[in-house]
Amino acid sequence: MNKSTNTERIKVCPKCYKEFACNAENISTCHCSAISFTKKELQALSKMFIGCLCLGCLSEIRTNFDKPARICISFQDAMYDHNLGLLAKENTISDSHGDEIELHEGKQVTVYEYDEDENNHRDDLFATGIATKNLSKHKNANYKWSIRLDTSGIQSESEIQLIDFLEIWRKVANKYVNTEIYIYEWQNDMDCRRLMDELLEKFLYLKDNKKVTNEIKELDKKVLENTFEINECIWRNQDYNPKKHWYYYRMNQLVFDNESGDFTKKLMP
Repeated sequence: MNKSTNTERIKVCPKCYKEFACNAENISTCHCSAISFTKKELQALSKMFIGCLCLGCLSEIRTNFDKPARICISFQDAMYDHNLGLLAKENTISDSHGDEIELHEGKQVTVYEYDEDENNHRDDLFATGIATKNLSKHKNANYKWSIRLDTSGIQSESEIQLIDFLEIWRKVANKYVNTEIYIYEWQNDMDCRRLMDELLEKFLYLKDNKKVTNEIKELDKKVLENTFEINECIWRNQDYNPKKHWYYYRMNQLVFDNESGDFTKKLMP
């Protein structure tokens, strides 16, 4: 471990309560200078915490700011019915961007809880629903507002991302594979397939969802049947493997013709 410089001081992070070395007197060399925040975000941070935060917590907060605004709750502590959870003690609540949300009956809200998978990859839990007056006799009945979850319930972020990509891949396999004309649209279509692969590799539990993985195989089959193999990667990138990234080495006739000889068909053996 590197020794601290003379200007560094050991502080306790007000978020995770771990000790860390802070160099506030020479801010350009302090760890916090590596992560940037807007003026509005810094104002929100100052309301949430007093004092400097460690690098890990700053990185987590930066990630939260980069995501759509959501309200942080603990599902384990909040849920008191299969679709009802405690939301707020007052008529306003701060979201993950530091903005004050005015609650009213029927307001659409999204809530989340920080979580990781078994390989320590961040994979937040979240749910959407509507705000409703808290009328429960729960031990935390001092809460004014509850959230009534929609029928999707509590889901992991990786599951939602995979479902979103799967919906795009359905459109590719059932329509775009026969109608796309331009290479940049074709590249975007095939990127969707790569992103699904990355999710399945990163969050291994997603592979256990046979319904999803079987549908991907069926959609892949449609794409294969309506395309042909080419010698070049559609991104002109040698880092992609023709076997692993097969979708980057296939093309439909319309895109092929529109590219005027920039790509060549792979001859069958």
